[in-house]
Amino acid sequence: DDPRDVFLSDKADSFASLKPGSTVATSSRRRAAQLLALRQDLRFVDMRGNIPTRVRKLQEGQCDAMILAAAGLHRLGLQAHIKQYFELDVMTPAAGQGALAVECRSKDKDIIEMLKNIENPGTRFEITAERAFLDELGGGCSVPAGALCIYKDNQITITGTVAALDGSAVFRASVSGAASDAHALGKALANQLQEDGAEKILEDLRQSTPNTVSPP
Repeated sequence: DDPRDVFLSDKADSFASLKPGSTVATSSRRRAAQLLALRQDLRFVDMRGNIPTRVRKLQEGQCDAMILAAAGLHRLGLQAHIKQYFELDVMTPAAGQGALAVECRSKDKDIIEMLKNIENPGTRFEITAERAFLDELGGGCSVPAGALCIYKDNQITITGTVAALDGSAVFRASVSGAASDAHALGKALANQLQEDGAEKILEDLRQSTPNTVSPP
């Protein structure tokens, strides 16, 4: 499904039109960090719960706006609440955002063979690259990093982003290559961003919240 992030609000038609001082709800450091790079005059607050619960909280006035994943709203038939889709060069999605996965036990060989019949090869290449990117950074869902890979004609292009929590810096780059090299391309992109300066952001995060980043 659509991997983009979206803007919801009963008080503004777009992120740019929010009044200064407005409260924006999101539980994602990745989203808040990238949006702080655009506007420093907003207040970002954490908000938990499933999607219907979060939408209800927005309607009750517990925040002025909310950032969610388009795919979740689409799948629940709640897309009417979406006011704006963030362009991908402004907000890089989370690794795997929009994708559906089926899990089974590694020893269930018959089930694995059955599942291969419904797997989408293009999506597999995309998610392989995105997860390799995040793994190479040594991060999980608490790290302000995003990745989006697009597959076409056995080629992929992966874009990765690392943003400072205060929005003071955003490192974004892309690499392209053969889909069969998805894992290597994801790792190469992570290394490129680290060399460009993103490693300082990640190291600061390790020092302040060491449990959010896996050890090397």
